[in-house]
Amino acid sequence: MMVVFNDPMMVDDPAARAVRMAVEMQQRFTRLMGDWRKRGHDIALGIGIAHGYATIGAIGYEARLGYGVIGRVTNLAGRLCTEALPGQILVTAPVYALVDDIAETTDAPQVNMEGFARPVSVHSVVGLKEQAAETEEEASPLRVHTLGRFALQVNGKPLTFSRKAQKKPLDLLKMLIALGGERVEITTLTGLLWPDAEGDSGKASFDSTLYRLRKLLGIADLLSVSEGRVSLDRAKCWVDSWMLDDIVAKIESATHTAEAAGEEDYAGLSRELLRLYAGHFLDKELQESWAVEARDRFRAKFVRAVMQLGAILEQQKDWDEATTLYLRALEMDNLAEPLYRRLMIVYREQGESAEAINIYRRCRDMLSIVLNTKPSDETEAIRRTIAA
Repeated sequence: MMVVFNDPMMVDDPAARAVRMAVEMQQRFTRLMGDWRKRGHDIALGIGIAHGYATIGAIGYEARLGYGVIGRVTNLAGRLCTEALPGQILVTAPVYALVDDIAETTDAPQVNMEGFARPVSVHSVVGLKEQAAETEEEASPLRVHTLGRFALQVNGKPLTFSRKAQKKPLDLLKMLIALGGERVEITTLTGLLWPDAEGDSGKASFDSTLYRLRKLLGIADLLSVSEGRVSLDRAKCWVDSWMLDDIVAKIESATHTAEAAGEEDYAGLSRELLRLYAGHFLDKELQESWAVEARDRFRAKFVRAVMQLGAILEQQKDWDEATTLYLRALEMDNLAEPLYRRLMIVYREQGESAEAINIYRRCRDMLSIVLNTKPSDETEAIRRTIAA
């Protein structure tokens, strides 16, 4: 039996959903087997989970057409099911990177599987983690998610509101975050939110909206005004896009400092980067120039950090982590040609020539369809090394 997550319906955290379902299936299967064994039956359940791209849709020909899923990832998942012992859940390294914060795992021996040029690193999921100690994110009175979605939590509880009634206060909060959140000029905010306001009407609108935002959030001294500037108190506010700034700075510092290079956990940094960057900044919320500018800035930071981390992972021959990093990054920015090139090289170095060529074709098709252009000479040169 094969179960596909994230198609045809998109879902949040498909890897986590798959692992949670697998754990629940094994628990339920164990209870059912108590009765079946009494009747003389001995049935076992092994589960394999892989993450990646696949060709999905109507496959076949007119006389025999059906919904199907094909590709390297489906072959890998199927092989893992075969390798899994009774009661075992085997996941690939890319899946492990996505669920490390929720799943209890043990390292399993690398598996040699038919159709794969090199042994595959796998992990065995033994259960789900209990609630961990409170993190800085969870301890903050206000938690704001802006990457991939816009969501607020006040004192650990989701903040619900009428979108229409609270639009201006929430736009003010989004703008504050986009502009850095500290000592943002009131005149800048007023000019962007009320461009047609004349005289003192813009300032009056700002004062009213700030009051409504403070009332909506209900956190004392979260928003301060001083010398014509507005600031969010970072000690009381956790924002994912700000954390992205911090981790990108850490990556850049580590990759440029020789002393830190041997000490840094690059695989851990990779997983943290992918956890934070769940999508583009306010991608489906706003299309105003200030939001687009911030979106492009965060996207560029993310891609730059991916390229820096990926280069180190390649040097360390940590192919699984590098593959996971590049694949996830391409999910976020499918026109970033440098990412396609690095992924082609990673697959080439693993002996996965067919997969490397598939990545090239995907790059070529995306550039042609969206930008009406061809892959660069550098990309073509890498393709020729694969074909050779």
